[in-house]
Amino acid sequence: MKRFLTALVMVPLVILAVLYSPSWLFAFWVGGVSLLALYEFFTLAAASNVRCFTIFGYVSGAAMIFSLFRLDLQIILALLISLLLVSFLVALAALDDLHAALTSISATCFGVFYTTFLLGLLIPIRAFSGPSAAANYPYIFFPMIVTWAGDIGAYYVGRRFGRHKLAPRVSPKKTLEGAAGGVLASVAAGLVFHRFYSLHDTAVGIAILATVISVVGQFGDAAESLLKRGAGMKDSSALIPGHGGILDRIDSLLFAIPTMYLYLLMR
Repeated sequence: MKRFLTALVMVPLVILAVLYSPSWLFAFWVGGVSLLALYEFFTLAAASNVRCFTIFGYVSGAAMIFSLFRLDLQIILALLISLLLVSFLVALAALDDLHAALTSISATCFGVFYTTFLLGLLIPIRAFSGPSAAANYPYIFFPMIVTWAGDIGAYYVGRRFGRHKLAPRVSPKKTLEGAAGGVLASVAAGLVFHRFYSLHDTAVGIAILATVISVVGQFGDAAESLLKRGAGMKDSSALIPGHGGILDRIDSLLFAIPTMYLYLLMR
């Protein structure tokens, strides 16, 4: 019941944010969620005995969101380069044990990229078709609906027909049959969505896009499960009642959103 009530509150908020927020406010919402996800990543890293430069990470994450809001590729590239270079300076100043330098620098930079950059691509996706959110909101909702439909399909098909383990060390309950059911559910949801909110592509193109998003989304889920297993944690946090943490809700989207962005670039 707690899980259902939380979804009942969150889903309308997401819809309102996508449809009606001005561009700066939408970037603010995305930035807030991504920084909470970064906080959870740093928590997982700490549980894995990896020290991250948290303050530096949060500042870099906020700068990443701002650069994506500005839609300036040169700023984004400069920020990525600066993130790497400055992290070495932070390591020199902050670390007593220099043996931890490699893991601390790598984990901090990866955490910023994994959370703020990948999720932050929602900002340029929303701006892809012009300044009006009404013109491009399907490109944001499509990966969400496809991945969530895939999660539901994978759960029920895996529960009913699952026999062959997919990745037993990382996700013992996930099966090949469930993964296949998730892909089919994603394709069905993608085609239904396209029927009502055209993405200006053929049905075959939409089916292929939904398949790719479903597959990479399942990799995203497995990637976060890998981090949690390494940290010995069941959930990334308890921020969302009944759902665990932010990362637990967006793990698939962190891989699906860049896929949608690349699709738009290649059109």
